[in-house]
Amino acid sequence: MSDAMVPSWRPTRRESGLPWRMLAAAGGIFTVVAAGGAIYWGWQKLSVRTVPVVEADPRPFKVRPGDPGGLRVPNQNELVLERPGNRTPSTAQSGRAGAVAPEAEAPNISGLRTAVQPPPAPAPAPAPATTAQR
Repeated sequence: MSDAMVPSWRPTRRESGLPWRMLAAAGGIFTVVAAGGAIYWGWQKLSVRTVPVVEADPRPFKVRPGDPGGLRVPNQNELVLERPGNRTPSTAQSGRAGAVAPEAEAPNISGLRTAVQPPPAPAPAPAPATTAQR
């Protein structure tokens, strides 16, 4: 046999920037992390989930403030169409504060009853007189 040099399939350190063992270790770690992530994702998708219950807020919706503040309007509780100085005594004493329209008419009950009553029954006709034949 000759002492000829046979090329090796392994790269030497001068030919490659990263050794092959480092690449194999990085690939193995990546595979383990990817498999772990896939298992975690699948576990989350298959876990039993309950239906969320939506409830109303137990706190009150509106709360009257202690000091309402806001805009102070003069004569806000007065009659709509009359100024406070021009009020007649009959309007001031009637007790109908804030009335704009007159009171509604009272219905005529007797007129309604006569309109609803059925017409009188006709009088029975007299029976014809029969002459007896003997």
